Amino acid sequence: MRVDATGVGTYDVSAGVALEKVSRHGYAALNFWLTHRFDRTITPSMGAAFRQSFGLRATVQAVGSYVFDSRAALALTATVLDEASASIDGVESPGSGLRLTTVGAAGVLPLRDAWRLQGFAFADVMIASFGRNEPAGVGLTASIVHVWM
Repeated sequence: MRVDATGVGTYDVSAGVALEKVSRHGYAALNFWLTHRFDRTITPSMGAAFRQSFGLRATVQAVGSYVFDSRAALALTATVLDEASASIDGVESPGSGLRLTTVGAAGVLPLRDAWRLQGFAFADVMIASFGRNEPAGVGLTASIVHVWM
């Protein structure tokens, strides 16, 4: 398999569990899943081919939200991804594991019956124990949505 800058050249398989609780105004969810990434063989243009194996990845996501009588809503999210160390040709690469912790807040504001404004802001926690071998980022989205029903 040839790999380049568009991806890692492998396949993933995930399995997980989702727990949800809904009340009149509230919603809470806790999701957990494991991901296995299959090995890949890398053949550099110069040098010998080698086999890379990835560690098992665990992800936990928590969501809590509140819907107001006006149908406006606010939500908070937190996601932690943790992946064990990878190996090259069967030899573990210490320190190659990944960790990324992301927190966010979302909101929905009804404008009219079929229109709403919604947005989401997130940030990766930039404290050493919350992240490892992953670039940190922040983001903000905003959209106006029209619903046809």
